[in-house]
Amino acid sequence: MAGITTHIVLSQKALSSFLPDKNKEEFIVGTSFPDIRYLNVVSREQTHLQKVNLESIEHEPDSFTAGFRYHSLIDEARESFILKNNIYTILPESPFITQALKIYEDKVLLDKLSNRAGIIRYFDNILPAEEEFAIPVVKLTKWHKLIQEWLSSPAEEPDVRLVLAALSFDKEQTKEITELIHKIEDIPIIKDITMRLYEDLETILTVEA
Repeated sequence: MAGITTHIVLSQKALSSFLPDKNKEEFIVGTSFPDIRYLNVVSREQTHLQKVNLESIEHEPDSFTAGFRYHSLIDEARESFILKNNIYTILPESPFITQALKIYEDKVLLDKLSNRAGIIRYFDNILPAEEEFAIPVVKLTKWHKLIQEWLSSPAEEPDVRLVLAALSFDKEQTKEITELIHKIEDIPIIKDITMRLYEDLETILTVEA
């Protein structure tokens, strides 16, 4: 399960190479949408699909739906890639290690985000496709604002408290996650593997998912 920035960066990678026919705004908003579940407005089963493949996304005519499906493909492929590289065996033990790793990956890949200001503007408005999930507009707006604020954070030291508070983590949990992120930063191979996920994306999506 990837983080907000990671999903968007890997969407841009796909749009510029193997999914060039999709509407960029609709695809990126679509691929960011499934994790709105963290606001406790929908279940994971409603927003995360099983056994999605790249071919089905390539043939999906609706860009929002294609992005929505791509989210699940990325989650599955990333987790498989991480397990294959034995990442969890070299990370500190903690019930919050998955959250820390996702935020660390976001921090690493933020530098790969192109047209950041334009991407942030994609979330100025709610798309009709999002409203079809019968989620209150106030919650849809909250999710968009959270994404915009997270993407606006400096890459050197993103405001971890911002995203964790919005996702209902308390101060002690946030402190532990922040400390875990700093420990991950001291393990160089984690950054190398994160960059391989980005650089070898199309192959990974074909092999791992």
